[in-house]
Amino acid sequence: MFAHSSSLPGRRTAFTLIELLVVIAIIAILIGLLLPAVQKVREAAARTQCANNLKQIGLAVLNYNDTIGYLPPGGTNYPPTAVNSSSNRLGWNWTYNILPFIEQQNLYPLSRSAISATPVKIYYCPSRRAPGIYGSSCKSDYAGNAGHNFDQYGSTGVIVCTYTSPKTDTTLQRRRLADITDGTSNTFAVGEKLLNPHNWGVDGGDNESYIDSGWDEDAVRCGWNNGMYHGGLYPDIDEPVYPPTTWPLAFGSSHTGGANFVFCDGSVHFIPFGVDPVTFMYACMINDGTPINILN
Repeated sequence: MFAHSSSLPGRRTAFTLIELLVVIAIIAILIGLLLPAVQKVREAAARTQCANNLKQIGLAVLNYNDTIGYLPPGGTNYPPTAVNSSSNRLGWNWTYNILPFIEQQNLYPLSRSAISATPVKIYYCPSRRAPGIYGSSCKSDYAGNAGHNFDQYGSTGVIVCTYTSPKTDTTLQRRRLADITDGTSNTFAVGEKLLNPHNWGVDGGDNESYIDSGWDEDAVRCGWNNGMYHGGLYPDIDEPVYPPTTWPLAFGSSHTGGANFVFCDGSVHFIPFGVDPVTFMYACMINDGTPINILN
């Protein structure tokens, strides 16, 4: 009998170093290819949620007009009789006034400290920050349309100052939907506001409590500013290009390419960064009588 001897080579039990490095490199390439796509999907979802926030806000503004008889006022920083106090809320922002119309009836009558410490989810753009307390109070990433000039207390805007001249007057100022003679589909009511990322988590002149900062950059923005800005004000992207002490008066966002706005007919539109500032100014004004094609 002859003995049989096997000549089969030994079995491999592990990768070589080169093979392992090749696998790691392939995985890294795949991650690099997939990550931008994942980020685009996340941003698209955040932009859609932001648009939904503005849709709810826009409907609340319209319901306020139908119920109260005029659009929600924008407050004042110069109260004749302490209108920013907890007992007198005539000077508080439009974001406070519409609380009962965004299913926040239980929050509306609470104390200033309680309201300021309670975040309202639809006031936060998910591309920028999560709902919560930043600095000492809750915030809003949206601002009312004050028209073409912040210093005119909303004379051509949708959200107007509570008083016709807050420093001296006590006459209540009211804006009604019928005052928008340019047409509700040509004029926007509320949009995303430009914010310096350095100030997102702190208190500041354009990032104060969402309920009672008054007629302030925190609550309203404009589409021009009496020539103070060359070329005018138009939506811009959140970038740390301003010193932290500079309070922007413009609209803007952290989205890619533009910002969301809700118009006075309740429709929400995405307006690109770099839109012609004069065209944008006309979309801010209620009675300029100039046809616009900002949505085309």
